[in-house]
Amino acid sequence: MSAENRFLSIEEIPPQIIIPPDNPFQLYRQDGEYLYLSGHGPSWGNDFKQNLGKLGANLNTDEGYDCAKICMLNLLQTTRAAIGSLDNVDSIIELFGMVNSVNNYTEHSKVINGASELLKFVFQENAFHTRVAMGANSLPFNFSVEIKMTLKIKS
Repeated sequence: MSAENRFLSIEEIPPQIIIPPDNPFQLYRQDGEYLYLSGHGPSWGNDFKQNLGKLGANLNTDEGYDCAKICMLNLLQTTRAAIGSLDNVDSIIELFGMVNSVNNYTEHSKVINGASELLKFVFQENAFHTRVAMGANSLPFNFSVEIKMTLKIKS
């Protein structure tokens, strides 16, 4: 099964995020064979009122893991919009994951595993990547998690 078909086999996929044309930044930028994706939160498409809060306060690690998966679903939707199909991805290069958390929270890596494990399901051996999983005192819209990604496109 192809990466695109594995992605489409997922039971619930959020709609693609749409940003206004006058927005001061883009959701992605392609430079040659590399695609750089801006940070994506766990919104359901453009509904920025879901999956909000702070790990260690009103969300636990399992809920954060699920939020990281939604971030990745959003990133993959943006990837599809940018390059047409996930079958055009050669490999995942890097994830940078930020977890909105209380000061003494220490399970950031377990939260971001939600995104990494989803990549492994979709891209299999092409999913291995470098990664940062860090805590943040706050994130835009009070997102619980925000993740940015860099990938290599097939030539």
